[in-house]
Amino acid sequence: MSIDAAGIIMAAVFALSGCICVLASVLDWDWFFRSQGVRMLTYRLSRRWQRALYGVLGVLMFGMSWCVIKALFVG
Repeated sequence: MSIDAAGIIMAAVFALSGCICVLASVLDWDWFFRSQGVRMLTYRLSRRWQRALYGVLGVLMFGMSWCVIKALFVG
């Protein structure tokens, strides 16, 4: 596997993760916020703050995906 292919796969994973986080935040998916992985990070936060945190994390993951794609094709 070439470095370009690995970078594209990594960018796709970041974009998909960001999409899921933003959608869970906006649509208030109960299954997402009750999962054990999410509770480990946000067990002391109210649902409102959990949604805000995952909304910000989703946007940051989209940004990371953009940076990886930009580095591969522009820089």
